[in-house]
Formats: sequence, structure tokens, C-alpha cells
Amino acid sequence: MIKKRVTERAVDVAGGASDRESTGVTGYIAGDAFSVLQSKHPEYEYAALVRTKEKGDLVKKAYPSTRIVIGDLDNSDVLKEEASKADIVLHAADASDHEGAANAIAAGMVEGHSKDHPGFWLHTGGTGILTWEDDEKGRLGEHSDKEYNDWDGVGELTSLPDSAFHRNVDKVVLAAGTKHSDVLKTALVCPPTIYGRGRGPVAVRSRQAYELTKLILNDKFIPVIGGGKARWNHVHVADLSQLFLLLVEAAAAHKLDDELWGKRGYYLCESGEHVWTELAVKIAKDAEELGYVGKLEKKDLARQAALDVAGFEAISWGLNSRGKAERAHKLLGWKPSAKTMKALRFHSKGDLRLDEVQTCGPKEVRLKVAYCGICGTDIHEYLDGPILLPAKDRPDPNTGAGLPLIMGHEMSGTVIEVGHDVKGFVVGLQHAAGGFASDICVDAIAVVPLPDNVTLKLGALAEPLAVAAHMIRISGFSKGQKALVLGAGPIGCALTLLLKEAGAACILVSEVTESRSAQATACGADEVVNPVVGASAVVDATMRLMAPGADVAFDACGIQATFDQAFECTKPGATIFNVAIHEKPLQIDLNRLTLSEKRLLAGNAYTAEDFESVVRLLERRGSEIDSFITAVVPLEDAVKGGFEELVHNKAHHSKILIEVNGEASPEGRSLLVCITVSCGLGFMLFGYDQGVFGGLLANPSFLKQFNQPSVMLQGQIVSTYTLGCIVGSVIAIFTGDPLGRQRSVMLGCIFLTVGGILQATSFSLAHMIVGRITSGIGIGFNTTTIPIWQSETCLRPSLRGKLVAIQLTCLVFGFVLTNWMNFGFTYVPTNQVSWRFPLGFQALLAIGTVAFVPFLVESPRWLCLKDRHEEARAVLARLHAKPIEDPAVRESLEIIIETIAEERADGEIGWREVFHNGKQQTFRRILLGAGANVFQQIGGVNVVAYYLPVVLERSFGFSPRMALILSAVDSMQWMFWGAMTTQVIERFGRKKLMIFGASGCSLCFAVTAIGLGVGGKVSNGVAVAFIFLFYFFFGMSFMTIGFLYPSEINGNRSRNLGAAIAMVTNWCGVYLIVSITPIGIQNISWRFYIVFAVLNAAFLPFIWFFYVETAGLSLDEIDRVFVLKHAPGSTLTYAQATEQAKEELEAERVEISGRPEKNRFGAMVEKHMADHVEAVA
Repeated sequence: MIKKRVTERAVDVAGGASDRESTGVTGYIAGDAFSVLQSKHPEYEYAALVRTKEKGDLVKKAYPSTRIVIGDLDNSDVLKEEASKADIVLHAADASDHEGAANAIAAGMVEGHSKDHPGFWLHTGGTGILTWEDDEKGRLGEHSDKEYNDWDGVGELTSLPDSAFHRNVDKVVLAAGTKHSDVLKTALVCPPTIYGRGRGPVAVRSRQAYELTKLILNDKFIPVIGGGKARWNHVHVADLSQLFLLLVEAAAAHKLDDELWGKRGYYLCESGEHVWTELAVKIAKDAEELGYVGKLEKKDLARQAALDVAGFEAISWGLNSRGKAERAHKLLGWKPSAKTMKALRFHSKGDLRLDEVQTCGPKEVRLKVAYCGICGTDIHEYLDGPILLPAKDRPDPNTGAGLPLIMGHEMSGTVIEVGHDVKGFVVGLQHAAGGFASDICVDAIAVVPLPDNVTLKLGALAEPLAVAAHMIRISGFSKGQKALVLGAGPIGCALTLLLKEAGAACILVSEVTESRSAQATACGADEVVNPVVGASAVVDATMRLMAPGADVAFDACGIQATFDQAFECTKPGATIFNVAIHEKPLQIDLNRLTLSEKRLLAGNAYTAEDFESVVRLLERRGSEIDSFITAVVPLEDAVKGGFEELVHNKAHHSKILIEVNGEASPEGRSLLVCITVSCGLGFMLFGYDQGVFGGLLANPSFLKQFNQPSVMLQGQIVSTYTLGCIVGSVIAIFTGDPLGRQRSVMLGCIFLTVGGILQATSFSLAHMIVGRITSGIGIGFNTTTIPIWQSETCLRPSLRGKLVAIQLTCLVFGFVLTNWMNFGFTYVPTNQVSWRFPLGFQALLAIGTVAFVPFLVESPRWLCLKDRHEEARAVLARLHAKPIEDPAVRESLEIIIETIAEERADGEIGWREVFHNGKQQTFRRILLGAGANVFQQIGGVNVVAYYLPVVLERSFGFSPRMALILSAVDSMQWMFWGAMTTQVIERFGRKKLMIFGASGCSLCFAVTAIGLGVGGKVSNGVAVAFIFLFYFFFGMSFMTIGFLYPSEINGNRSRNLGAAIAMVTNWCGVYLIVSITPIGIQNISWRFYIVFAVLNAAFLPFIWFFYVETAGLSLDEIDRVFVLKHAPGSTLTYAQATEQAKEELEAERVEISGRPEKNRFGAMVEKHMADHVEAVA
């Protein structure tokens, strides 16, 4: 084993690969850096230089494997010897000002190393060196724009005047690293003001800000040095240590890049800057709020006055030291990330404050807190504490923690940082732990991962549930026993719920408030009794339900009366379990307890096993348990809206959550935007893939690779993609409903990724065709599923058409992108990149979509089809951006459930149903959706979309490059008209726009045919203009409606089937047109366009007589329209059926809102009230 060492007042680091030696390990900088090195690289062998044996013992206790070297910076012989043995020396002990120590380390490093075995010296300087100009010119407190840079301006930093602060020592380091660069690699790290609590074994605070604070507290004024405008950079000590770690790792790996070491190895490190006067004002304000000082005034200090009050330290508060740290970022990837966080802390009785505190250590996990619940113990501490919290001058004997403390222990959040020693946690995962804080650092063992389907709101309830689970487990409760729960607060209700889950034969709950009584009933209580109605009410109810008494009683109230009731209501040998925190001493008759042989237990903790069990419960019954939450307030309003609200209005609440950062997942409008963006990406893939191949048919490199395929073969290559789309749509018929909307989109994108890679890497025609078919299958999936997903997650009918129009605009954007990309690659026509890159680029878009979709929501209608009603309710709550119990959420869910029930009454959906017009008119609706796609594809769009460059060359005589330019410009105006559709699709409706589109498209093809038939420059120009005008009519009509109509016209159960059949029709039309277009243009020339003029004209009577307007109607109203219109004996027109459907659905919503809701725990709230009245009677 080759030893390597690090010195930093001796950090000798070694282990399988290396030793490190560090000087200054008992200091603030080196101590923190050493703790990081030890935790990150315990395999290293370390030596640490300390001044005394006593300090050495402290270091040895913290790091037993470290070799202790006794000495100081004046012991040159010791320093030289240790440096000669160390592979890496980290020097931070007054390093910037002790020239003798620097010379000794330099000599030892040179003497002990060779070219084959170089040494590495990491030296700590200081940005006081950057104040030289202010000092030299006598400026004090003046603003300066001068900002040094350690990348572009490193030469300036390494050649500062000899009079500059620290310069004499810098010169020693730089000279050693330059003169002996073959055997000694030096890095000079220059930190500014350092802040943050250190993690070392001895010193844990910085100096500059500390001295400023000390002056303010002792002398009772705010110092303003000179003009008070001087600025200084700052960095958190953890970020500085991270830079040292990166340099040590680079040295250990023998990275010998000249940019890292020697004359260019000069590192600034900063994360921002501060104005000293502004910092002093902030310190004074905080000191005043804490009661340490009264209101302080500013006091101007000239140079001598500043020297008199705080020596050179005060002078530094009037000097500028500004720089940009780029070298570490560029070469090592260093990025400062340590921050302070906001936290609600308990200072004393009735004194909660929102403070800023520091973050965490190597064995901790830092969480971005989403929600934190207010517990009864928090209220007790707020009103009468400290009870369990340590007293102001008496730290906790177990943890050593003292006031002020962060409150809150029912928390959920997302991991944003993981300590060096922590394993098994990943940044970004959702977890549950504790703390009223924006971020919170907790021991990794106290953090439990949450499953994807458990929201962060629910995660905040895991802690009280875990307490209840633990209490039940250690009480000895077994299935079939009878239980009494005293108090129906959050813990009492959690106990009731879990006792029911565990198989309790009978559960009696005692509770005063009506709302909490209803909650207890919902949780599974067989009866809830109000103890206020009579002195013996609880005892009487117990004897009536479970004589001779309860097997176990849980006191969740914490008062003498409930404890006495627990004793009275339990049978001999029973267990009495105290879960509550008592503000007053409890009187216990031990003789009575002994004679009745009852067990008295107490506790309010839990284990990891309990936590994990309740997380599984949250997975199963989360939407039910969500009803525990009665209010959510922001952290800034935690005292008034949370604590004070519970103190004064306890009867109205079960659990109040403090919203700190909230859910990571979007809700409401933002969620709908995210779904639309995801759908838009999927359709952009469609447009890109649709257009990419047509532009390559004129690419010389592409044609050469595939042996100059004939015109007919070109058409067949393009058509194979369409065949894949047909296959994908057919598969979607059978997989769409089993997989669901999200997974179907993801599967489609996976096919697209594979297809893009296959096409980009193809060297034979067969290889290319397989890639085209694979991509086509993916597009078949996506074009079937994406409009359905968008339509089913859009709760506002007036937005549905607009959102699908946005998707189609994205489709054209993909088409535009490929047109301009193909044009750009005409400048490198002989390079294979010119066609391989465009084909492979689609895989990147597909990967992006796959990464995005899982973080959104499944269609609530699909969930209801699968009878997953609670999940559907949770999704609807997010889409509405309302609480899960909100009436709007309930109405949406129950209407969907009832609509599906009506559809199921018409029989199971099968192939027979497809061709049968039952009550739901399934066959008619499927035909209408498929017909819209016939209009879209047979109408001629693909003559333009796929072959416009070829059309412009062969029919109009343009050069290949000009044809590509015109195609790209044309596609851009197509995208514009597609975007404009969002403004008219709901205003004018589907039917009118289809009539408008068919008429306009017919006109365009007719004029194009006439112009080309007549010939001549003017006629050809008119023909080109009308080819371009075609996109106006098509983009404002069929482009969107072809995909929108099948996703809304079909019923819930037949929507996937109908959309898939529509897409099969769509792609068959595409296949037909792209196959015949090259042949048609070549053989019948301008007459080919007459065919499409006639077809578009023929569409008009079908649209007029058979199509139903769906704009502004909900999906349920569309269902009802067909049921009413085609009911036996009905004489309604579609317009009349539409009005009646709206009226009926509105009446149903009113009826649902007045209907008693079935509680999500399976009980009726009204049942509790009825039973209560009956029991009293």
C-alpha cells in the first residue's frame, strides 16, 4: 500500500491510496475541512499538527485514527519533516501571515518529493490582499467597482504589489510552485469573509463578523467606517471546505493540469458580497429583537477612531475586497450551495420567532420542508413551556441542544442535500421527518421515504399516525379486544383508525366537540359519547357496550378527569395507556392500580417499523386520512393562523398544517399547463418526425447512402413510417385502457427513442425501414392517447379545444424545426451528419417527454373506469386546486362515476358494441371521430406536409435550396394559423370551422391546378400563393379538429377505442396519400391537385348533416346529448338535446351538493348524529 498524506497543521491523510497532512486542524477553517475529509475519505491516513497535548487529545477523541503531531508554526524543523513525508499538505493555521512556516513547508515538500512522486501543497491565503489599493490610497468606506477575477485575471492576482496584505507569504508559495513545479504542485486558496458554524473538534466560529457583533453588543453603537460603502465577498465555511476537498481529491488522483497548480493555481472562493454597514445594521436589529441591546444609532468612525475601538479588524470593515471565483468552478466543478434557512423557533413561553439558522452536517439529510403539522405538545410548549424542551440555561442532557430550538415534529419534505456519510438517500426524493423550517437538517435515520402516490401533505400526518401505531403495538392490544379512546384529537382519531384496522371488536370514543366526534365516527368508532352530558356518561356507555369494561384504554387528552375515566372504564387486568402530555402533575392511586392488577403504560414515540407501517397505510387509505387536515397556513402566519387559532378555536380543528414550501407537484392551472407542455412535446415529436424525411429526399449524402432510390421507392420508404403509425394505433386499441393514459404516452416515446436511434445509425435500406416503422409505432400510440389525456384532464370545457390546438401548434413547430434543420444541412450536403443528426434528434425530444410525464397525473376518468375512485378524487382535487373534500371535487367525481355507471348499463364494450348503436350510440360516435380524420388526411394536407419541397421542385421548377426555403417559410405560417386556432376553436365551434376549412382547401387546390395547367410565370405564382394559402384554411380547421373530435365525441368506456380507430383511419389516409403523391405528380402533373379540390368539396354535405357541435360542452354533457337525441321516441334535434343535457347535468350537480356525502372512511356523518340521538333517547 502506497501511503499518501495531507498536512494542514497536519492533516496526514492516507489509506489504500494516499496520506494527507493538515496544519490548523483545531482552527475554524482547517477543522471544518478536516471533518469533511475524514467523512468523505476515511480510508486516508491523516496527521494533524496541534500546539498542545490537550488539543491533541480533543482531535484524537474526534478522529481516533489521526496521528497527532505536537508543535506550532514556529517549529520549522517539525513542519519541514512532516511536510517532507506528506503527499498533500493543507495549510490553514494563520497560513496567510506566517512566512517562516511557509518557507519550512516549501523546503520540506521539495526535499521529500521528486518528479515521479510530486507533492501537493494547498495553502490558505486571504482576500485581505485585495484591499491593497484602498489602503495605499487612504480610501475608507468608499464604493469601488474594482473586481478581481481568478480566471481571466489570474496574472493580476499573482503579481500584486509587495505592500499588499499577505503578499509576502503568497510570494513564497507561488515561487515554490513555479521554481520547483516538477516536484511541487501548489494551490493558493484565498477565502473572503467566512460565515457559518464549523464542524471541527474545537473552533467553530469565524472572526470578522464575530468581532463586528462583539463591538456592537459591547459598545452599543453601529459602526460606520468612513463612507460606509465598502463591500467584501463572503463564503460559507462548508463551501470553502468543499473546495479544499475537491483540491485534495485532484491531488490524490495526480491531476497535473498546469491550470490547477503553480503560477496559475490561485483560487478565489465566494458566494456573494455584503456591505459592511448594512451587515452591522442587520446585526444591531437582531440584537435588539433578542433583547440584548436597545435601539442603536450609527456612529461614523474615521481611521484612527476605528483603530481605537477594534484595531485593524475595524479598518477592514471600511475596505473593499471584491472578486469572482471562476477557476474552481471551471476546473473542479465547485459551486457554493450552503445556505441559511428560515425556522420557527421556541425562545421562551409565548415567544415563537421566525429566525434564520444554519444548515447541516455529514451524517444528516437536509430536507426542503413542504408541510409540518402543529401537535398538541407544540401547543403545550407554546402556552406553558418549556415542559419537554430544555430550559434557557439548561441544555438537554441527552442531545446537548439548548434554546432557541426549532419546533415541529410532524413534517414532510423533499431531500435537497445528503451528508457525506449518509447512504440510501437521493436528492429529490420525498420524505417525512420533522420541523417548522424552510429547510431542516435531521439525522438520516429519522427520515422515511414516501411512496410516489403519497402526497407531502399526507406525509406530514405520518408522525402522529406512527405514534398511534407504536402505542397500540406496545400496549399488547390484540384482535377482538375492546378499546376506549379518550379524546378525538389527531392522536385519538389516529388511534381509532388503527384500532379498527387491527380488528378491534368495539371502539368507544369520548369527545366533547361535534366536529371531532364526527371525525372519530368516520375513523371507525362504534360510538362517540360526550362526557359533558353527564358525570357518568363515559362509564355508562362503556358498560353498555363492553361490560365488564374495556380491555385497553388510551388517554389522549392529558387531564386528571380523563385518566380517572380510563381507570373506571377498564376491566381488571386491563391496560391504561397515557399518550398525552400533562401540563399539571397527575395523581395516581397506586394501591387501586395494584389491587385491580391493571397495567399503566405511557409513551409518545415510535420506531422506524411503526413509521414504515403507517406509510403503507397512507398508500392504501391516504385520500381518507386527508380529512384529518382542517386548515393549512403559511409559515409566516404560523403563530397567529396556526398556534393561536388552535388555542382559541380548537373545537373547529383536527390538524392544522404549516405550509412551508408546499407540494413539489403542481396543482390547478399550473398542473394543466404542465400536462399541456408534456402533450405538446409529444405532438412536436409527431410534427418533427412527419417532416424530417421529406426534406432528406433531396439530400445527396442520404441518396448516395441508399443507392439513389427511385421515386416509387422513396414513396415506399416514407410510407413504411405510416405503416408503423397504423400498427401503433391498432396496438393502442388493445393496450390503451389497460395501461392508462400516462403509461401509453411513455410507451410511445420509448418506441420513438429506439426508432430515432435506429434511423440515425442505419447503413442499409432494411435498417432504415425498421427504424421508420419503430418510430411510427410510437407516433401511433401518442396520436391516439395524447388528445384523450389532455381532454380528460381539462375540467373547463371552454379550454379543451384551445389546449388541443396548442398541441397541434407544437406539432407544426416540430415540422418547422425539421424544415429549417434540413435547409441548414444543405450547406454540408456530402456529410452524413446532414441526415443522421436530424433523424437522431427526435430521440432527444422523446427522452425529454418520458422524463416529464411520470411527475404529472393520470386521467381521473380512466381511474374511475378502473374503480379507483379515491385516486380519481385526489387527482380531481389537484386539477381543481382545491381541498379533497371541496364540493367542486365531489361533484366532478360523482358525475363521472354516474356517467360511467349509465354506460355500463348499456352492456360491456366489445367489438359487437362497436358496430351497435345502443343507448350510448357508440358506433355513430366512432364513425364521427373517424370521419373527421378522413377529412383531415384525404383532404390533401400530406401532399404539402410531406412533399412540399418535391412539389416545388417538380411542379414549379424551383431549385432544391429555394424549395427548402419556401417549405420552411410555409410551415412557419402554418404554425401561425395553428396558433390562431386557439382563439376561434371555442368561439365558432368545431362544425363551422370544418365547413370553413373544407371550402377553403377545395378552393386552394382548384386554383393551384388551374394555375399550373395554364402555365406561365404569373399563373405559377398564383398557384404557389394558393398552395401557401391552403395552410390558412387547414390550420384553422382540420388540423386541430381531426385529433380533438375523437377524444371528446366518444364515451368514457369507448374513448380509447374510438380514438384508436380514428387514428388507424388517419394513418391509412396518410399512407394512401404519401404513397401516391410522387407518382401522381410525376404522371398526371397539375391534374393531381383537382382530385383534392373535389374531395374537399364532397366533405361539405357530410359535415353539415351528420356532425354534432361539441364546443363548450363537458364530456359528460356530450354523452348525455347522444342519449337524449337517440332515446326511443325522441323528437329532439341535436341543439335541443344539447340544451336539455346542460339542464340535466346542472340539476344533478345541485342534487349532489345537497346529498349527504358518504365519508371516505366508509361511514356516514349523518349516521353518527342519528345514532347519538337514538342513544340519548
